[in-house]
Amino acid sequence: MTVATGVLETITLGLDHDERAVLLRDGIHHALGSTLTGVYRVLFQTLVTPERHARYAQKIWNQYYNTGSVTAEMRDECHSEQVVTDWEGHHPLLC
Repeated sequence: MTVATGVLETITLGLDHDERAVLLRDGIHHALGSTLTGVYRVLFQTLVTPERHARYAQKIWNQYYNTGSVTAEMRDECHSEQVVTDWEGHHPLLC
């Protein structure tokens, strides 16, 4: 177990699936709200679309991770879905 997965396990110990999902979703919103500010927020809102995400998912993934394969597809005109396989950093809480 890595340090990161150990921390995730510790802070979510005793929480059910829905409680874990809320905690992780709130953490993601906080992280993005803190890091995507100013010009970066404008660029992200302007350039990032579900269609572009689906088209470039593997290239985007490769910018942050050195293991794992990504497939993405459009679910409808506003949503894309991503599936990650063979990622050494995988942890069920992150999926």
